[in-house]
Parts: sequence; structure tokens; C-alpha cells
Amino acid sequence: MIRNWLETVAVAGFVSSAIVLTGCDNGDSGASAAPDAAPVAAPAAAVARATYSAGSATILGTFSFDYDAGSGGTTVVPAGNVADVFLRRMTAADSELQPVNGAAIGVIGVVDFNSVTYETVSGMGLGGGAVNLTSMPAGTVIGFKTDAGRFGKMRVNSYAGNHDMSMGWLTWE
Repeated sequence: MIRNWLETVAVAGFVSSAIVLTGCDNGDSGASAAPDAAPVAAPAAAVARATYSAGSATILGTFSFDYDAGSGGTTVVPAGNVADVFLRRMTAADSELQPVNGAAIGVIGVVDFNSVTYETVSGMGLGGGAVNLTSMPAGTVIGFKTDAGRFGKMRVNSYAGNHDMSMGWLTWE
């Protein structure tokens, strides 16, 4: 009988499959024979990215935040750190998150924060335009690229007074 083997090969985090045909068994009529090779290995897991910075913070209206250093929000971004976003209060009821200093952002939507990967964010069309926060519910995830070129994600946790934003973030190496 001709034996068909499905081999899974993991190469640099990519998985490919191929059918490998092996020789006949002396006129075997097609009855199953026990395989004489090791079982097929499980697919390789996605390559994990190291975290550069992560945490939670509140960004007050008219304050900036640096996703690389995890600084700012309720105080001025310290000297030596460069802000990535500015929370602009446009009116008493309307605010927007504006990328600054060459950073870029893009809305992913209300999704599970942990399911958003480096590949998801790095493959997005991130831009320099502001995102209106008052039209986004708590739970909205935003992808970003920092001024230093690192990708990351942030989750809007809540708003206070429609101008202060509580959020969680993660920036990858």
C-alpha cells in the first residue's frame, strides 16, 4: 500500500504542510498498517515578542503620554522622554487622542486586548490623524507606533468627565 504522511515543518515561525509518499508494502491490499514513523508534531507556536513597557495610567485632558517610557498622563512627560500622544480637550464634551512627534495610531475596535498581536498592529495602516475618543466606548483598542518606532496597543478603560482617559497599554520591543 502507498502510505501518505502529512509532515508539518516549522521554519522561522511559519508552518507549511506537504504530502510525502513512501514505498509500497509487498502488494498490501490497502489494509491499514501501523505507521513506522514518529507522530506528526504539533504546529509551532507564534513567536512571542518581548514587552518593552506595559501598565495602566490615566491621561488627563491636555496632557501627553509616552508609551515607550510609560510616563506622563497626570504629570508633564519627564525630560529625556518624548510623548507619543496628546489628549486634546476640544470642548467640555468632546476630546481626541492626537499622535505627536512622529507617532501614529489606528483604531482596532472593541476586541479582546490580549488577542491583539504584534503582527496585527504592525500590519495596520497607522496614521498621524487624531482619534475622537467620545465616539469610542470603553473597551476600544487602539494600535500605535511610537516616536521611537516600537509598535504597541492600548485599551480605553473609561473616561472621567469626558476628558480624562483611563487606559492600559503594552509596547513591544
